[in-house]
Amino acid sequence: GDIIFQYNDGGAENCSNSVEGIQGANVPGDHGLQYACRQANSCPDGTAFKIGLPTGVVVVPESHTAAGCPGEPVRHPFTVMNYTGVEETFNVAYGWSLWPVDGPSSVGPIPQGGSAPLLITVTIPLGQSPGDCDTLDILVEGATTGYTDTASAETCVRVPGVWEPRAQVPFVTMDDVVVHWQGKTYVVGGYGANGSVGIYDPVADSWTIGTSEPSPVIQYPVDGCLGLNASGEPVVVLFPDTVSLAGVLHRYNIATNSWDTPPVPSGFPTNGLWAHDVLSMLEVDGTTNVCYISGGATTPGGGNVTTLYRYDPATNTVQNLGNFTHHPAGFDFHASWFVPWIGTQGAVCVGGGVDSASVVFPDTQCYDIGAGTFNPPNADLGPMLEGVWGTADSWVVEQGDYQLWVANGANAAFQLWQQSMYFSQSDMLWHYGPAPLYGVYRVEGDTQLGMFHVVGGSTGGFNASALHERLTVSCPVVPLFGATKTAPVEADQGEVISYTIVITAADLNPALLMSDPLPAGVEFAGHLTATQGIAWYDPDLNTVYWTPGDRFTATTFSTEQNVVTVTFDVTVTASCPQTIHNEGTVCLDTACVPFSAETTVTGPLPQAAFHYAAVRCTVSFFNDSLYATEYEWAFGDGATSTEENPVHTYAASGLYTVVLTATNSCGSSTVEQLISLDCRYRIYLPVIYKHYTP
Repeated sequence: GDIIFQYNDGGAENCSNSVEGIQGANVPGDHGLQYACRQANSCPDGTAFKIGLPTGVVVVPESHTAAGCPGEPVRHPFTVMNYTGVEETFNVAYGWSLWPVDGPSSVGPIPQGGSAPLLITVTIPLGQSPGDCDTLDILVEGATTGYTDTASAETCVRVPGVWEPRAQVPFVTMDDVVVHWQGKTYVVGGYGANGSVGIYDPVADSWTIGTSEPSPVIQYPVDGCLGLNASGEPVVVLFPDTVSLAGVLHRYNIATNSWDTPPVPSGFPTNGLWAHDVLSMLEVDGTTNVCYISGGATTPGGGNVTTLYRYDPATNTVQNLGNFTHHPAGFDFHASWFVPWIGTQGAVCVGGGVDSASVVFPDTQCYDIGAGTFNPPNADLGPMLEGVWGTADSWVVEQGDYQLWVANGANAAFQLWQQSMYFSQSDMLWHYGPAPLYGVYRVEGDTQLGMFHVVGGSTGGFNASALHERLTVSCPVVPLFGATKTAPVEADQGEVISYTIVITAADLNPALLMSDPLPAGVEFAGHLTATQGIAWYDPDLNTVYWTPGDRFTATTFSTEQNVVTVTFDVTVTASCPQTIHNEGTVCLDTACVPFSAETTVTGPLPQAAFHYAAVRCTVSFFNDSLYATEYEWAFGDGATSTEENPVHTYAASGLYTVVLTATNSCGSSTVEQLISLDCRYRIYLPVIYKHYTP
């Protein structure tokens, strides 16, 4: 039915040229609904507003755009809402797309007033270029009611160097903590968040909520440490911020979605630091369980600390490594990066920031981890292009170039700096990058799936936001060809099995070459075929080859793939329990793509069988077992034997159950027989007839 809202302000204003809130009946708060008044007293208390529900089926959003790289499936999430008046199943049809589409043919049944997700994926073919797009039309139709609605999904090849909006955080935050772990981004706390935890899935571009931080929350963590605790579980450690009176660390356990409160480690300021920066090495290499804490302040404001701490999340201990000297007055709201090319173990480098006298500076300095020394200021990275503070910092590898990034923040004039810059390893210089979509400062960022995400931040003053954007990078160079190989998962020794290799290529270049060396454990058995091109077996190299032959030009390069299937037989010579691993390659010049398949030898299993011949109590057993290599006999009188064809003498007549177990490397088989023995001797005497006359 319809939804009724009622205006009920209670104020004395005349409602002229103003916007007044509306609240739902029996629901406090206006929930974002507003009524625009254009003349005095046009909206007296008690005015009712009726909003009618739609009729039929509704698909939201009406259109969805997403980008990815060639060879990747790109997700398009929709929701189907049922307002047909009855429970209904909806058929889904797809049209116009030239790229491969995967989606359900129907959704439901959905109850009246209910909804169901509709997830569609479009795979970008190999050979597409940045900016190429394809549009899919979607028709949703009620199976019985006939109601319809349409939507569209646009899939594009990602264009590098572009800031693009992502799903906003489910709460506002600034001075927050942003880390990534095993495919997810975690936004923890910050001013405005009241201890909330957001968990972002970059593939689905969606958020879920974790367990909130214990009270009193650390309102201004600014950055935190991702590491592994003593149990090896991933945790995010928040340090006290000098003002929130937490008095302890707040540690979020990613594995258990729970919090604990370890003590502040000895040697670290008891009240914590204001606006320090944290470099989590676990995010850099996935193995080093160390965080580096740099700069900060002992009270809110500009920096007055120059210390670098090394924090161990497993032991909750810190080590004071010394002091940076590039800005002796101190620095906070700065950036820090791991720079792998400095020294033998890389370096912790800091740049930018602001001091307690509100001086903003562009200088950088690096701490050589292997040498344990601070290099001279600006010696490794040089000064940044300008002084900035309150920025998001991270690193990106763009086509092999390791880059150190900052984005957003404030400049030396304390104005929002809606720009970005990066240091490039390739030319060892600073460069300006593309301008972000939003102007924010006191913001955090991280790299996820190779792309720089900027999350939250203030749009001015203490106006925390839920904004979220990312900087795209180039798609990886993917060969325009590939191959897969299939083989039986299990086989018997001596069995003839078939290998099938499926080669896909956007262009069947004559130089394309497939080679498949046969592994130990199989022998080529012929029946070599190819649906296109030329395939042959070289007995000297024990290898199967394939090439396209002459170039095949009938394929549309950008939207289809040529598919060639090569099959051949092999005889399994390996025995149980060996696994035959077969690996080959498809190459074009020096670019190669591997393929492989495995078959485990599981047979033949032995088949136990025997017969016997008895002479009184002496029995000869004849082994009729197949595929066995070892035997164990139990004669039923407590005696045993491991001979293949034993002879056994029983002590007395009777019935005996004889059991034979036949074994090979694949397994065993058992058979039993009941035998009856009569061990008595029989003496036959001649019969003599008296008075017999022949």
